[in-house]
Amino acid sequence: MDNVIGKVLEHNTQPRTQPEAERFDQEPDQGLSLPPTDQTCGDKIGTWLPIPCAGPILREVENFFVDGPIILFKWGSTEEGWPIQYVSPNVALHLGYTASQLMGKMNYADLVHPEDLGEIQKETAGVSTVTQLGRDPLSAVDRLRPDRELQPTQVQATHFQQEYRLRRADGQYRWFMDYFFVVRDEEGRFLYFLGYVQDVTERRQAAATQQGMIEAIPDLILRYDREGRCLQVISGGDMNIFQGVDWSRPQSVFEIFPPLQAEQRYQAINQALATGSLQIYTHVLEFNGQPRYEENRIVPLNGSEVLVIVRDVTERFESEKQLQQAKQMAEAANRAKSDFLATMSHEIRTPMNAVIGMTNLLLGTELDPMQRDYVEIIRSGGNMLLAVINDILDFSKIESGKLELDEQVFRLPDLLEGIQDLMRVPASEKGLDLHLQIAADVPSVVIGDPARLRQIVLNLVGNGIKFTPSGSVTVTVTKLAVSPSGSFNQCDLLFAITDTGIGIPEAKLHQLFQPFSQVDSSTSRHHGGTGLGLAISQRLCGLMGGTITVSSQPGQGSTFSFAIRVRVMGGRRQAARAPLVVEDGAHLDFNPQFAQQHPLRLLIAEDNPVNQRVIRRMMERLGYEVDIVPNGREALAALTHAADRDPYQVVLMDVQMPVMDGLVATRQIRAQLTPPPKIVGLSANAFAEDRQAALRAGMDDFLIKPLEVDQLISLLERYSFLYRTDHSVPNHLNAT
Repeated sequence: MDNVIGKVLEHNTQPRTQPEAERFDQEPDQGLSLPPTDQTCGDKIGTWLPIPCAGPILREVENFFVDGPIILFKWGSTEEGWPIQYVSPNVALHLGYTASQLMGKMNYADLVHPEDLGEIQKETAGVSTVTQLGRDPLSAVDRLRPDRELQPTQVQATHFQQEYRLRRADGQYRWFMDYFFVVRDEEGRFLYFLGYVQDVTERRQAAATQQGMIEAIPDLILRYDREGRCLQVISGGDMNIFQGVDWSRPQSVFEIFPPLQAEQRYQAINQALATGSLQIYTHVLEFNGQPRYEENRIVPLNGSEVLVIVRDVTERFESEKQLQQAKQMAEAANRAKSDFLATMSHEIRTPMNAVIGMTNLLLGTELDPMQRDYVEIIRSGGNMLLAVINDILDFSKIESGKLELDEQVFRLPDLLEGIQDLMRVPASEKGLDLHLQIAADVPSVVIGDPARLRQIVLNLVGNGIKFTPSGSVTVTVTKLAVSPSGSFNQCDLLFAITDTGIGIPEAKLHQLFQPFSQVDSSTSRHHGGTGLGLAISQRLCGLMGGTITVSSQPGQGSTFSFAIRVRVMGGRRQAARAPLVVEDGAHLDFNPQFAQQHPLRLLIAEDNPVNQRVIRRMMERLGYEVDIVPNGREALAALTHAADRDPYQVVLMDVQMPVMDGLVATRQIRAQLTPPPKIVGLSANAFAEDRQAALRAGMDDFLIKPLEVDQLISLLERYSFLYRTDHSVPNHLNAT
């Protein structure tokens, strides 16, 4: 329909230079004169349009102005207030006036919003003045020919196009776009304005919304061609980062940016066009002497243009930088804490080794009942202090994420029986029965972390004994499920530690696994502890793929259950064990014939004089004669000197020593002696990384101070058996 209107209005501007009969084949409904001002809107447009129109086009125009979106107006000169001489019938649909209310009764200026009226008056000023185009003898029509050169004062406007607000009959204003032609006679004199207006309120509102959205975008959005020229600024964003850039004209990136940055931008634009994919890169710009970080996202629009979204990400970069610095500081603080804890562990465990070691030795002598009681108290206090130290170190490692599992192949029944033996003394002191029950289908040999499993069970059994005044504590192990996993099967095991103790109120159960939290936290509480044991056990269960739960009835006891996941190595199934009742009065018993049964030549490298005395006395009680050196350098010299005549078979090597530490000494021993002796690391540092460092240096085993006599005995038995059975290893004691 716009094409039809265009044709009609185009005819309006043509000068009448031909006779009427030559212009169109007239149809009966055509007319050339305007209707009188009192003519009703029902009259056909063809009876008054000031141009000849072909019949089909005219009829389409008439229908269009009855209910279409465009209103046709004809109004007079500016000097007379633009009187409305004609308006199409559909004006009622858009402005609420009838045509008879407007034609000959209102001026067009009366409808225009006062704020917009000035612009229209400015555009139309002077066009209605009677103007003589000059004294040229040529006709007026010839003077209007496009190829006729006119003086500047003779140029006249022929049409106008603007957007402004018109008042509806209800007093509201709506936005309209107009397109008006200036109609003149053959002498160039103004006759009237003729044109149409169309309601564009919704379009303007949508455009305003869109513009508001664009203005709200904090990014600078630009359109570039493949040559790197900026064709359009779509969104201004924060343009402060581009100082001195004139965006009003197309500019190449090579005009705006330094050569290196310009080349990078150019390459990124062409990369986006070549791949059809988003390209992202970041540049650093200088702004007021400070670096500004600018992120560019290049989106290909078509084969020749891209959209470049530029964002100032300085704050993000600064935040990330601050976060990184804070992270580094936190990591440094964590390292400092870990170093401090490692140092404290060494410093505390070193004298503890002497305290516990000497009490164990003393318990192996002939003591009267009072003396034995005193020594037992000393040993018990030392073990309690050691447990506190272990809890604090373990919790610190867990919190820092440094605790790692050390998976090994081990026999589960042996581990549990060892725990049973260890807890025999505290259970017997309270007259408690200690039971161990392992289901028949539980695998005997598994792969997991035996040390951490032992720690969990010891903690739960220890708690059961602590909070049970009479009765029993029972450890039960059952198999939950087995699932294939590569070369091994994964096996879920359920451990339940049940006691007949005081129980836990339901309201207090939620506190059990909170760090430093205890059910009875009063100063008058009967049972001690750090409040870390259960929290550590829960975290260890999580690391081992399981969970821990508790059920309890006050006065009836508690059951702590935890599940872990191990890998099944194979081996025969362990049959269920009958309940075991521990005996009272058990104590460490040194066998002076042990060295004759397990002969070994031993060298001790230990710098602390007290620890030297402790370990010498331990070995003497087992029947060994040992040599002791104070550092790694002397250990290496002693081993080298004895290699040809009477070689040492086992070296107990302290890790931290002056002059040359145990790690360096171990490496040199491995490099210089063939075959080297078995080297067992001794350290007061209980961190897993310390053990790993010792093994990486070439040590065969690693023991933590204070030394557990049973662990030391087990190790000596193993190495003695190795030397007796492996005849490829030179052994001067094989004949014994």
